[in-house]
Amino acid sequence: MIGAGPYGLSTAAHLRTARVPVRIFGELMGSWRHPMATGMFSKSTPAATDLSAPQEGGRLADFCPGMEELTELTPIPCETFVHYGTWFAHTYVGPVDAAGRRPSPSARACLPVRWGERP
Repeated sequence: MIGAGPYGLSTAAHLRTARVPVRIFGELMGSWRHPMATGMFSKSTPAATDLSAPQEGGRLADFCPGMEELTELTPIPCETFVHYGTWFAHTYVGPVDAAGRRPSPSARACLPVRWGERP
């Protein structure tokens, strides 16, 4: 189980590509969608704003091809980042279970992860 923010989406995208079963819980980009003031910009540079996609084509610049050339000084509106995360989820991750939903008690328990080993 993984959260539905930038790190969770990036991790889920790679796990799904590796055919590891994963479920994503939480509101899609919820921590970026609600507490941010209207018109607020990300403090991160465009390169640091990219989510980690398992294939090429998942960068912010790929999502905003008509946007001016992204430089280290390009301001990224938080609203744009939320839309980018939503697009990324639909493109690389798939379904996300909404916030507040919990797996049923009969759901299979998580298996321990050992780095370097494949399930």
